[in-house]
Amino acid sequence: MKVIFKKSHLPYLKPTLKGGNGRDLWNVARMMQDENGLQHQVSSEIVLLQRGAEKEDVWSMCELARMYFTYCGDTFLPMALRYWIKAAIRNDDGAKYDLNNAPIVNRILSYHSFDNSPYKEIEMKCALLTEFMLHRVWEGEWNTLSFSIKEKRLRELWNIVCQVLSIPEVNLEIIPNLSFEGRIVDGLAGWDNKITLRKEIFEDLERVIEVIYHELGHILTFEMMRGTSLGIKLKEIYGISDERMKSWREGKMGYEVVTSEEDPDTLSYGVYTLWASFFLNI
Repeated sequence: MKVIFKKSHLPYLKPTLKGGNGRDLWNVARMMQDENGLQHQVSSEIVLLQRGAEKEDVWSMCELARMYFTYCGDTFLPMALRYWIKAAIRNDDGAKYDLNNAPIVNRILSYHSFDNSPYKEIEMKCALLTEFMLHRVWEGEWNTLSFSIKEKRLRELWNIVCQVLSIPEVNLEIIPNLSFEGRIVDGLAGWDNKITLRKEIFEDLERVIEVIYHELGHILTFEMMRGTSLGIKLKEIYGISDERMKSWREGKMGYEVVTSEEDPDTLSYGVYTLWASFFLNI
């Protein structure tokens, strides 16, 4: 990234860039945004704010998130959300205000991957929506929330994710001690577009994320098997061949992982790994 400063400013900037603290770097970036201050150059301001954020300055984190959100392409959207959250959980009021008022959901829904891959777009949208709508760590750690709040967040996420996946509305049921054929299971997906989750998994956020997307993966495969126009479209998006789809009907459970379970896992794994890479250890 090319960084441009006026030569007349270098005597002031050099010591700040070399040894200044995070707030010093934020101050310089703000001066560059002032028409009467330093020369305005977005790329230069971003570099300063990046350095300030690396020094754990919350004002730099928040301003960097705004710059990414306002001036940069969709590939920077995950980092914008990450820096807003990092600042907010460190009690920065500006970041909390932005998270509650910026049109973040709309921006996520309009996200486009740089390689124009519908599948990659779906994964990223789901990962970002999961953090923003389900986790919301800046409002409190998951394990401190009541079950009713967790369920409310999940249902809100559920409705919008079904839109992202282009699938019909899926009925969601949550019950304790869910079992199938005599064994405890964390989730079940039905041909009738119904998903049932075991209530006990809500103690573990990561497991919730893995299970919901795995079961939604089953709903996608069911739609493809129906052969509807939507199912045909989903086959194209996810690159599922007729031969692969045939194995879903003929697969037998055993020690070997059959494709009837493996393909839904692909969605679960992709969304979970993207979410974890950006938000798990903020």
